[in-house]
Amino acid sequence: MRQRRPCGLIDGPVTVAEPSPETRPNYTQQDIAEMAERCPEYRELEANVAKQLNKTALTGRESEALLGLYEYLSMPVDVICVLVQHCIERYEQRYGVGRRPTMRQIEKEGYYWQSLGICDQE
Repeated sequence: MRQRRPCGLIDGPVTVAEPSPETRPNYTQQDIAEMAERCPEYRELEANVAKQLNKTALTGRESEALLGLYEYLSMPVDVICVLVQHCIERYEQRYGVGRRPTMRQIEKEGYYWQSLGICDQE
């Protein structure tokens, strides 16, 4: 948990829970389908991530994790793409060329990036 600086409105520091995969909303398959239908950017992101992970399509749980990064954390598409590529490169260095991380591992790294304040490519 991080501490916010007091602004004089409330006595003492206010503790705010950091976002985590455990606190993200539970997205249904309908939520994921609606997002893909109304947001071409998300649809392309999902296809791109599946391709990077050498899959034809993401599973329901993988799509939930991706939607959490995109909607719950409000992470821009370009940052998510950099995140996925970073995780793939790190995983290949550790386990060998052609090996891919799980979407759960990518999601955890995304929440870590969020806690560091990484919100753009720079």
